[in-house]
Amino acid sequence: MSKPTIAIIACGALSALSMTLFTLPAHAQSASADMQRVEVNGRALPMVTRFDVHAVCPDMASSLQGSLAKVAYDEEVSALVRVNFRLTGNKIEAIQPEKGTLTYRQAARRAVSRLDCADARNAQPQQFSFLISFNEQDEETGRPSMVAVLER
Repeated sequence: MSKPTIAIIACGALSALSMTLFTLPAHAQSASADMQRVEVNGRALPMVTRFDVHAVCPDMASSLQGSLAKVAYDEEVSALVRVNFRLTGNKIEAIQPEKGTLTYRQAARRAVSRLDCADARNAQPQQFSFLISFNEQDEETGRPSMVAVLER
C-alpha cells in the first residue's frame, strides 16, 4: 500500500513543479512590460592628485638634480616651483609647472618630460603633483646652487 501513496505524492509534486515552470515566463513578461526606462545623469569624479611621485618615478630626484642644476646656478634665484602632470601607463602628459621664474618653469617642464615613470599596478591616467626647490648659492658658505624635490 505504501507504493501507490508515494506515486501520488510524486505526481503531485511534479504537477506543482510543472505549473511553476510554465507560469514563471508569463509572470516575467508582465513584469518587464511594467518597467520604465531610467536615465542616470551625473558627472565624473575629478582625478585624485597623488603626491607619492617617487613611487612611480624612482630615479626622479637624481634625474631632476642633473637636469636642473645648471639652470639653478645660472638663474641664482631661490624659488619653489610646483609641477603637476598626468601619467598614463608610462607616458607623462599635461605637464604644468606653476610659480617660480619663467626660466625655472620652462626647465622644469623639459626635465619632467624626460623622466622615466611607470605604475605597473595602474594603467589608468593618474594626476601627480610635487615641488622643486631651487636654492641659490650661499655666499657665506660657498655652498653651490641646489635643486631639491619635495612631495606635497
